[in-house]
Amino acid sequence: MAVDSWEPAPDSTSTNTDKAVLRRYAALMAGDSDTPLSEKLDDAAQQHCAALMQIPDAAWQEIAAQLDNADLRGLIRFFTLAEMQLNNCEAGAASPVIAINRVLKQRGEPLDRDELIWIRNHSSNRFLPNGPL
Repeated sequence: MAVDSWEPAPDSTSTNTDKAVLRRYAALMAGDSDTPLSEKLDDAAQQHCAALMQIPDAAWQEIAAQLDNADLRGLIRFFTLAEMQLNNCEAGAASPVIAINRVLKQRGEPLDRDELIWIRNHSSNRFLPNGPL
């Protein structure tokens, strides 16, 4: 009797960090910011977002290194709102916003006062944008 091994099909939404997808998420923040993300994203994109929130900090450092500052700023806004507006996107101290913010600081492009105020006004996550102290 032979025993086969079974491996589930890879879930393309779980860890897809395709730059084009991330840029699309960042671009969502350039326009109408009053429309909730739940209305801008279909169910698959919302599940993808929830999976992105679980990616470790070190991986986000690598991902963010491939994107320009404008995209990173858009992603900070996107993930700030996603955590508040989408199901299963709570990240707390593990939020991608923290890792992305670190990359911007390393590049000598820290968030300005208006961006910090925006984050505080749109999130109840006390760890944003700098992480646990």
